[in-house]
Amino acid sequence: MNDALVQSTKDLSNNTFSYIGSIASIIGFLISAWVLFKIRIIESHFLFKVRFPTLKRQVGKHSATISRHLNSFPDSANEIEIELKKCQADLKNLKSKLNGSSKTSVKEILKNINKLPSPLNEYSKQSIREVHLSLVLLEQDLDNLKEDLQWRSNK
Repeated sequence: MNDALVQSTKDLSNNTFSYIGSIASIIGFLISAWVLFKIRIIESHFLFKVRFPTLKRQVGKHSATISRHLNSFPDSANEIEIELKKCQADLKNLKSKLNGSSKTSVKEILKNINKLPSPLNEYSKQSIREVHLSLVLLEQDLDNLKEDLQWRSNK
C-alpha cells in the first residue's frame, strides 16, 4: 500500500511538472515571437531614419532633371527615359520604407511611370508632366513627413 502511495505521488508530481513545463514552453515561444516582431519594427524604423534623407533628396533630383529635360522634349526623350528608370528604382526602395498616404502616392507614381510607352514619343509629354507634378507633390509630402518625424522625436 505504501509503495502504491509513493508511486501515485511520483506520477502526480511528474504530471504537474510536465504541465508546468508545457505552459512555460508556450509562454517562452510567445515571448520570443513578440521580441522578434519588436526587433523587426526597430530595424525598419532605423533603416527608414538612415535612408530617408538620401531617398528624399534623390526624388528631388529626379524631379528637377525631368523638369529640365521636359523643356526640350522630344529631343531629350532619351534622357527623360533614363531618369524615369532611375526614379523608378528609388521609388521602389522608398515604397518599402513608407506607409499610409505617402506609400499610396509612391505606388501611384510607379503605376504612371509603368504606363509610359518605351521609347517615349511626342504624345507622352503630358503623361511625363503628370509624373513630374506627382514627384513634386511627393517631395512636399516627404518634407512634411520629415518635419513630423523631427517634431515627434523632440517631444
